[in-house]
Amino acid sequence: MVKVNPIYKEYLQPISTPIIVLNTSRQIESINDQATHLLHLKENDVLQLDKSSQVVWDRLIKQLSQDEYYHCVLNVILKDQIEKFNFVCHFDRKNSLIYARIKRHTKYNMNVNKKFAQVYSMFKDFPNGLLISELDGVIIDLNDNSTIMLGLDKCQLMNKPHEQMFSQFNDTHLQLQYFWELSCNGQATIELSRTENDSIRWYKFESKINITHKLIYTTITDETEKYQLKQELDHQNSLKLLGQLAATIAHEIRNPMTSIKGFLELVKLNSTEENMKYLNIMKSELVRMEEILAEVLDLSKPVERKFDSISIPKIVMEVEEIMKPLAAIHQIVIQVKVPKTHSAETLGNANRIKQMLINLVKNAVEEMHHGGTITISVRMVNGKIQLAVSDEGKGIEKDKLARLFTPFYTTKSDGTGLGLQFVKQVMEEHNGSIRVNSKVNEGSTFVAEFPCLKESSQQLWEKRSI
Repeated sequence: MVKVNPIYKEYLQPISTPIIVLNTSRQIESINDQATHLLHLKENDVLQLDKSSQVVWDRLIKQLSQDEYYHCVLNVILKDQIEKFNFVCHFDRKNSLIYARIKRHTKYNMNVNKKFAQVYSMFKDFPNGLLISELDGVIIDLNDNSTIMLGLDKCQLMNKPHEQMFSQFNDTHLQLQYFWELSCNGQATIELSRTENDSIRWYKFESKINITHKLIYTTITDETEKYQLKQELDHQNSLKLLGQLAATIAHEIRNPMTSIKGFLELVKLNSTEENMKYLNIMKSELVRMEEILAEVLDLSKPVERKFDSISIPKIVMEVEEIMKPLAAIHQIVIQVKVPKTHSAETLGNANRIKQMLINLVKNAVEEMHHGGTITISVRMVNGKIQLAVSDEGKGIEKDKLARLFTPFYTTKSDGTGLGLQFVKQVMEEHNGSIRVNSKVNEGSTFVAEFPCLKESSQQLWEKRSI
């Protein structure tokens, strides 16, 4: 027989609501004092039901195998009489145990809405989610914002157990603690997350028991922006520390490099033709090291830049001319698609955007080992300028996509992991965004989105006004 975790027994005893823990055979594994007083039963007793309720129980077991929560009315045989009880059940799949809150069955009071009409009239204009439950935990009303935040229809919540509002969330242990605090303290707060459209959203639940009205009020607040801002702040602080460290290291490395380059030039004056070949390789590698150090310093010490009205298609055409020779060496064709009837202007720094685009095209060339076509396209989408660079390379695995723009993370054996961080930084400077779509063995598309000139001017003005 599966035993109830002792910690849950500690939770159950102080709770004012009658609670029992049953196995699927209706044998009581644990029971608190309130339930003992109500049912006159103890641990190891079997909950006796009439025939109709036995059918309901079988349906309950079947339903709980699919859903975590279930609400039903059961006719319980107590000594020589039968009484109706409301059961609000939560299923612990791991141990096959049913946690049930119980109360004597009473018909739903349809006058509740009339009694609290003034409270309910505020629902429509309330900016957050709001649910109202009876003290036994049955939801009796909620506003539209609640259904949106919980990802459930109103019919899935009305007259259902209070726990139903958590059906789209995980962290069952936190939920048990939440209801324990609500029962003991009359109020409780919990923050939970769930995935919506491939992104994580956070919600804060705050419940409070109103003794005067004998109701539980629960507000739901979308905390996603707060979490995102915190993550962004943590990210910026990490970058700042990394930048300071990188700048110090870069300066220290540059000093001996300058000496090496000087001595290298002296050695070349008296070298044979055979040795010159190796000396030139050393020089080219030193140049590459300098370029890497320049990238590090550029990321670690952003400077004030001049922003003007610039045409994205014009920059694309310029980059095409610059990158054509490199592409031709690798048997790659650069195809450009730009709007003929729209200038697609934004407010920005042409040199920064040009360098960003060169980075993207250079990455695309390095991914295509067998030639092919790189497509650079510009189009207007929902009032934004969308600049896309598509390659026909090997693609990027899904587990690597999320880390692409992380400093020093690279998928190349000789990469620095700073190129895409530079791309991200440029897009943030221009109030834009960057994302990547990729399929293994088919290629990748990097999509940069800029605000149009009017919108970007307004954003820059607001940014300067802060």
